Amino acid sequence: MKNFLFKLYLGCIKLVLQFTKTDANKYVILNGAGRSGSNGFLFYKYLRENHPEISVELVEPFPTTHLSFKTWQSISRAKFIFVTHEPFKIKRNQICVELWHGIPLKRMGFMAKNTNPTNNLKTMKTWAKELTTSPPALRYTRV
Repeated sequence: MKNFLFKLYLGCIKLVLQFTKTDANKYVILNGAGRSGSNGFLFYKYLRENHPEISVELVEPFPTTHLSFKTWQSISRAKFIFVTHEPFKIKRNQICVELWHGIPLKRMGFMAKNTNPTNNLKTMKTWAKELTTSPPALRYTRV
């Protein structure tokens, strides 16, 4: 039930924020890994120190229902959303970039006996959906 309510909550947020204008110089990092060994937090620090022309915001923890509406608006204005876990974007024109960490451990999650196979399949479908709706070519810069 909790999972259903959270999905309903996210659906309502996405619907309300569909018409927010997107800013090409706005980056949001949705950090769900905490700060210990976090790619999201380190990338945030890198952008703040080396790219002052970019407006960057760190949102942690994510996902959660405890974000203010102002934070949700900020996420919807971002052209680029960087995530540490599952893909997430509010609008189709946003670009979601996964900051992978612990790649073998993520794969092991699908093979573990203590995870819910139904949730694993939902996660795989989410990834497949995001990959097919993403732009075909992106420019990558080595950091």
